[in-house]
Order: sequence, then structure tokens, then C-alpha cells
Amino acid sequence: MIYLQKIFFVALLLESITLAAQRTTMTDFSLAYNLGAYNRAAALGEELLLRKSIQNDVNIWFPLSTKLGIAYHSIGNYTRGLERLDLPIEWAKTEKNYPVEDLLLAYHEKGKILNELEQYASAQFVYSKAVKLFENDRSLQQDSSAQIIYLNTLIGIGATAYSKSDYSKAKTFFEKALVYSKEVGVKEMGLLAQQHLYLGKVEEKLGNHSSAGDQMLTAIEMGKMEVIEQSVLWSNFYHDLANYYIEYKRNEEALEYNSLAIKSLLPTWKNEAQNGLPTIEELNQSTSLGLAAQLLAQRGAIFFSNKNEGELKKALENYRLMDVFVTRLRRLYTGESARLLWSDRALDFYEKAIKSCLRLYDKTGQEDYRLEAFELSERSKSLLLLEAFKKIKAKKVSGVPIEKIEKEEVLEADVDALENQLYNLKRYRKSTESYKNKLRKKEKELLEKKRMYEDFLIELRKQYPDYYKLKFDLSVTTVGEVQERLASDQLLIEYFITKNELIVFKISKQGYDVLELPLDFELTPKIKAFREGIYGYYLNNKERSQSLRRSYIQQYQTLGYELYQGILKPVLAGQQESRLMIILAGNLGFLPFEALLTAPTTGENFTQMPYLLNDYAIGYCYSATLLHEMQQKEHVPDKIFLGFAPEFKQGVKLEGKYAFDPLLHSEKEVKEIFDLVGMGEVFDGELATKENFQENCEDYCIVHIATHGVMNTENSENSFLAFSEVPDSSDNELLYVRDLYNMHLTASLVVLSACETGIGELYESEGIASLARGFSYAGAKSLITSLWSVNDHATAEIMRRLYANLKMGMPKDKALQQAKHDFIKDATNQTAHPFLWSAFIQIGDEAPLPSPDGQGEGNGRLLWILGGIALLLLGVGLLLRRSKKA
Repeated sequence: MIYLQKIFFVALLLESITLAAQRTTMTDFSLAYNLGAYNRAAALGEELLLRKSIQNDVNIWFPLSTKLGIAYHSIGNYTRGLERLDLPIEWAKTEKNYPVEDLLLAYHEKGKILNELEQYASAQFVYSKAVKLFENDRSLQQDSSAQIIYLNTLIGIGATAYSKSDYSKAKTFFEKALVYSKEVGVKEMGLLAQQHLYLGKVEEKLGNHSSAGDQMLTAIEMGKMEVIEQSVLWSNFYHDLANYYIEYKRNEEALEYNSLAIKSLLPTWKNEAQNGLPTIEELNQSTSLGLAAQLLAQRGAIFFSNKNEGELKKALENYRLMDVFVTRLRRLYTGESARLLWSDRALDFYEKAIKSCLRLYDKTGQEDYRLEAFELSERSKSLLLLEAFKKIKAKKVSGVPIEKIEKEEVLEADVDALENQLYNLKRYRKSTESYKNKLRKKEKELLEKKRMYEDFLIELRKQYPDYYKLKFDLSVTTVGEVQERLASDQLLIEYFITKNELIVFKISKQGYDVLELPLDFELTPKIKAFREGIYGYYLNNKERSQSLRRSYIQQYQTLGYELYQGILKPVLAGQQESRLMIILAGNLGFLPFEALLTAPTTGENFTQMPYLLNDYAIGYCYSATLLHEMQQKEHVPDKIFLGFAPEFKQGVKLEGKYAFDPLLHSEKEVKEIFDLVGMGEVFDGELATKENFQENCEDYCIVHIATHGVMNTENSENSFLAFSEVPDSSDNELLYVRDLYNMHLTASLVVLSACETGIGELYESEGIASLARGFSYAGAKSLITSLWSVNDHATAEIMRRLYANLKMGMPKDKALQQAKHDFIKDATNQTAHPFLWSAFIQIGDEAPLPSPDGQGEGNGRLLWILGGIALLLLGVGLLLRRSKKA
């Protein structure tokens, strides 16, 4: 009955409330928030935050922002939730005027989100802030609401300690919470049950089985006493109880409590009796979409663990539903980081979904299961990049008026610019009042612009549904479609990494197979040590002893063969193809496959070693679906070549922080490239600014940037390419990765002449967030990039051979293989070392450059080919000289 009343009031609320500023009140927001209509509460709250009257009253906006953080957490938008909670937390660091109970709540809720994201150390740090605040404030200690927040914070610290296997610390905090509950007379049964459950679990881990049994029995009896109605608290309790039984492989009890958890969250669930699944419509009614996703994942894991055919089919059915649900969740959010977060969180269920398909294939022999396994792997990969390509396609064919498209792009750019300005402003935190006012003003500007952008998207979605259908059409390629596109001499290898194995999909023109390769070693440290074995030998070679060089050689040779045996040899067995297209996963993106060794070897004769390069031409991409989009994308720009050669002066700090050495040869060499091409434009010296690049880069077939690059491996969006100084400017000289997200390149080939443009921060679902990936996101059809900085002479030699091969009509991967092979053949033992040639990789469309007699291409295409070869031959050859100075 209570639930039906809530539904009635929510319906009444949705009918009567609009987003118009003059109609929205704090009462509207509070009603939506208290009834659990969090999507509506978020919309109303954002509208209120834009009001100057509210912005000027800390006692209103402070709790409003905190509740918005809770609302966003409930609908699964963790990124936006953290942003809103950080507003009051940051204010309290420098100001004295704020409602302290809401700060306590903000700390606690931020800790909850971080804990849910498995950022346990950060969660404990934030939780400890809440504990300290409460224990040092007498007024909070007398407030019943604050007491409950404090109690939940103690439980939260215990839970994070439990997740880190620090069971003694977990027990301390769980016991402290239980004692405090008795002191203040907590009557909420769900909260008490949860405490006994946690204590039972931790006592079990500590070997105190009798005490554990008592605590668990108490928790279970409390759970049986409650009449089920919509309650996130009880849903969490039953979810945690199901996890306990899963851990001890008691699946019948686990399924029972998972069902109770779903029922607590979705009282109208119709398929409970048949152990069925809720519908999408039922899931969308949840007051906590994030918890709903967790419950689906848990239910799938229970079915999956039973291993019999019937249960595996139920598991797969569950994962199919979760795939749809998570896709819808991603569409709720306009921010890239929020969607990326859900992609990473979904990897575990995609793993179990893939394994469900493979187990069912083993049991039934039905090929459809193996084919579906590949599609599920594709569903887990590089969806942000795929969305970027779909978005460009949607704008071309959806029929949306050009002025609407332009407005969307302007708003995107405005949000991006304000985020950059705020990022730069926060780097120089000051205690002055003028700084605080400037920071607040910029935060308000960003808040308002984001709201305008989101409101515009909502309206655009209503007016042009076909545009949104195309834009978010994340259908993936199939095995059959991949086979149609492959050349007869080409093999596509797609990796999916789990904790203890590699699942490998291999597709040739006529064949398809799936391998499960056990990982009896840790992949990440092996790849890191393999790379060190390559460049450890060569960097500062003159300063290294002979024994140290030999140790690096042995390290490279040992790991080169071990990695080949572990991740590739079984895949290539029985295959006749000579070209590989590798779809990367995880840390495999840092691995130069060509330098792997196909047989044991010793000695220092690097001209004769059994490199994988000798047998295969290799290209790379982030997903097979994205590869298809890159291959199919039409590029019809009118201009041929765009070259940039920024200047850097001694003692000048760009954006007040970064100083770079001058690039003495870049201007001369880019002009020489332009003279060879004959068509295009060069920006050098003081004209080579970020602004000029952004205004001009979208209309050229070939884009070449000769500059400094800086990688940020902790936050990829803060990696950048540097451009010429803009006098009297502090925020318009660095092109960040996030700047590329709002650009639309027509380039068929982008060459990044800066250091380590192929590496960066690793996102398990999206791959390595490098500068190269940023240019892919912006629409580049193909890229040539590097995994580390390489000697300029070697670079020039390889590139000269590469583009001679391209001129002959070779595919890009084959042309690069032949160039490297010829380089090794003509080198000495030392200069044939893989450090000098294996860093270069080709990403994306591997097809040959268009032929001069291509129909409909015109003279411009011929000039592109002839000029582009000369361009890249010279341009990429500058890589190390610039990189070593970066």
C-alpha cells in the first residue's frame, strides 16, 4: 500500500511539475527527492542551482548540492554524484559558513560511492573525515539524523576494510557500530540486521565460527521479520547476504536472498515465482539503478556457477538483460567519464556472459553460442570511440537541421573550454578572496553551461528521435561480417582478458575459432619487463656496462619467447595467413607484438633473431566494430596537407607551468614537407597556436604535428600536445586529449611527431587512453604512432622505406612490416636492435592509400598520395629529436 501511494504521488508530481525556472521550487525538489523520483529530483535540483538567489545562500545550495549527489548516485551516475558532493566539500575547506550536518552527509555519501567503485583507500580517507567531523562536534553528536550518518560511516569503514581483507580492522569498526547503535537506541531493523551480517562475515574470516554463526542467525531472523516493501536498505542487506552464500557456494540460499533483494527494490516484480527476471520497465522504476545492476550481475553469477545447461541458459538470459540495462544506463548520461565508468564496471558480467556461451557450446555443440560470444566481447570494447564514429555518421544522415548540429557542437565546445579553464585554475590553489570568487564564478559558469547542454540534448532527442537512434546505435559487427571484410591473407585476433586466462577469438576468411589460454603468469609485469628489456639495453647505451647490457638482452630474449608461447603461438597454430589484425585488450596495448620471438635464441646478433615480424605484418585496433567504422568512413576534404611546427622559447612557461626546449629543426623541415607536397598549409612559429590548429585541422587529408607531447598516465584527459605561446593567455596553448573529443577530423592519416603518443592511462573497457586514441576519437581513419621515443636516424630510414612501399600500393601494415624488415637487413648487429624499429605501430584502417586512378577521386587524391608519401617520410623522422626533449 505504501508503494502504491508513492507511485500515485510520483505520477501527480510528474504531471504538475515542469522544468521552467519560474515554476520550480525547493518544495518540488524535496517532494521528488523524498519519493525516490531521483531522475526528476536531479533535473529540478540542477535548475535550482542555477538561480542566483540560491547560489548566494550557502544554507540552501549546500544541502541541495549534497542531495543532488545522492540522487545521481541512486540513478547510477557516479561521476556526476561525486562532482556534486565535491562542491560542498571543497567549500568547507576554505569557508566557515556552512551547515555542518550536510558536510557530514557529503563525506559519507562520497565514501559510499568510492567504496562501490572499489576505490577502497580513497573511500576510507573520506569516511575518516566524516568520523573526525562528528566526533569533534558536540552539536552533531546530539542530532539523531547525524547519529545515523555517523553509524553508517562506521559500517562503511568496516566494509572497505573487509574488502581489503583487513578483517581485524573491519571487526573493530563493525563492533564499534553495534555498540553505538545500542547507545543511541537505533530502531531501524534493516540497519541492525546489516551490522550483524557484517560481523558474522568477518568472524567467519577470522576463524571464530561459533560467534559467526550466532551473528548470521541473528541477521537472518531479522530479515525474516520485515514485510517486503520498496526499501533500498533492505535490498542492500539481502544483496550482501546473498554474497555471503555465494562465497560458500550455497547457491540455493544465495538465489533466495537475491530474489528478496530484487523484491525489496522492485515490489511489482512479476516473474519472481518462476525464478525469472524483471523486465526493463520494472528495472527502470527502481529508486537505485546502480543497485539494480548489481543485483542482475549477482543473479547471473549464481546461475553461472551451477554449470549445468539449464542454469547456464538462465545465466546467459540474465546477462543479455543486463547488457540492455547497462546500455540504457549509459545513455542517461551526457558525460564521457560517467559512461566510461559503467563500461569498466560491466566487464565482469561480460566475462561471465562470454563464458556462459562457451560452456553452452561445449554442452550443445550449437555454433550460435560461439558466435554470440564474439559479439559479447565486442560489446565490451571501446564503446566511447564507437559512439564518436556513430555520432559523426548520425549528423550526416539523420536530417537534423544544420543549425541544430552547430548549436550542439558549440555547447560541447563551451563545456569543454570551461572545464579546461577550471582545471587550470584549480592547479594554482590560493587562499585569497579574489581567487575564491574567481573559482566559484567559473564553477557556476560550468554548471550553467552543462545544464544548457543537457536541456538542449533532451529537446533534440524529442524532436529528432532518429538522430539519437543512429547516434547511440551500438550494434556490433558479427563474425560473418568480419570474414566478408578480411583479405584472404589476413587473420583477425581479438583478445578478452580475464583474471586467469585469455579468451582469444580468431577469424580468418573461411574459419572461426575461440581459444581459452590459461594465464599461469601475471601478464602486466611480464609486458612491463619485456619492454624494459628492449629499451633498457639501448637507452644511455654508452653509460651501461657490458654485463648490464647482456642482462637486458637475456631479459628481452627470455620474455619475448615466453610471451609468444603464452599469448600467440597456440592461436597461430595451423594458420596460413601472413597478416594479423590484433584487437587489443588491457595491457596488451603496451606490447609491440612484432618484437616477440618465435623460438628460443641467444647472443647479440639482432639481424638474425626469430622476430614475429619475420612472419607477419601486423595492424592494431581497439575493436573489430570500430575497425569497420574506420574502414568505411568517407573522407572527402578539399585540402591535402596541414603541418604544424610550434616554437618554444627558453624560459617561457606555457599555461604558467610547462617549459620546453626549442625545437630547432621543426620549422625548416615542415616547410620542406610543404614544398614537396605543393598543396596545403603550414603554421609555424607564433602562428602555430592551439586556436589555429582547432580552427583548421578538420578539413585536411593528412595532419602532421611536430611538437612536444606530455603523457599523464594517471589522468589521460590531461595528456597534451603543446603549441606556440599565446601572449597574455594562461589557458590556450595546450591541446588536451579531452579537447579532441569535440573535434571532427577528416584526416585519412594522422602522424604524431611527439613522444610516446601511443601510450597513456589504461581503461580496461576502452583500452589505452593515449593521444593517438584521442585522434581516433576525433575521427581519424588511420594513425601512425609510437610506443616510445626512437632514434631520429633510424626513424628516417624506416619511414623512407615505409612510404616507398605505400607508393607501390601495399597495405599499410604490409608496408610497415617490409620497411622494418629491410631496415634490419641493412643494419649492423647493434643497430638492428628492436628498440629502433618495434616502437612504430599502425592503428585503424590498414588498407592501401587510394590509387591514382581511383574513380571519382580527382587530381586532389593523386596529389595527396604523392605528396603524403614525401610528407610522412620526412615528418615522422623527426620523432626522437623532439621526443627526447619533451
